[in-house]
Amino acid sequence: MISRVIFLMMLLALNSLHICAAEESSKSNVKEAVKSVSIFKGVDGVTYSTVGTKRGKYEKYLDRESAVTLSNDQLEKLISDLKEAGFLSEKDRELKLRGGIPPESFTIVLSSDGQTRECKYYYHPESAIPEKFLAAFERLPEDKKPKIVAEILELNRKVLTDK
Repeated sequence: MISRVIFLMMLLALNSLHICAAEESSKSNVKEAVKSVSIFKGVDGVTYSTVGTKRGKYEKYLDRESAVTLSNDQLEKLISDLKEAGFLSEKDRELKLRGGIPPESFTIVLSSDGQTRECKYYYHPESAIPEKFLAAFERLPEDKKPKIVAEILELNRKVLTDK
C-alpha cells in the first residue's frame, strides 16, 4: 500500500514537472515572437518592446537585463532606423587578436516581421558598433536610455574615435 502511494506521488510530481516545462517553453517562444530590439554589454542589457518583456538571451542572468517599454511609434522608429542603416545585412565582427584576454563584447538583437537578426561587436577599433547603429539608440528619449545603454554608447564612441 505504501509503495503504491509513493508511486502515485511520483507520477503526480512528474506530471507537474512536465506542465511547468511546457509553460516555460511557451514563455520563451513568446519572447522570440515579440517585436523588439535588445542591446547587451556582455550579459548586461536592455530589451525595448511595446509590452515590456525581456529577451532572456542569458537565462542565468535575467536579473541583469532590463525591459523598457516604448510606444509603438518609438519602437517602429528604432527598428526602422536600424534597418535603414543596414543592420539586417550586418555581419558579426571578428577579432584578429592572438592570445590575451578578449575585449568586452556587445550584441544587438532585432526581432521584427517574424525575423530575428543578432550581431556581435567588440571593444576594439575594427570591431566596435558602427556609429550609424549607435545613432539609432541615441535618438531614443533620455528617460528610455538606462545607464547600461549610455555606457554602451560611450564605450563604442570612445573606441571609434581612438582609431
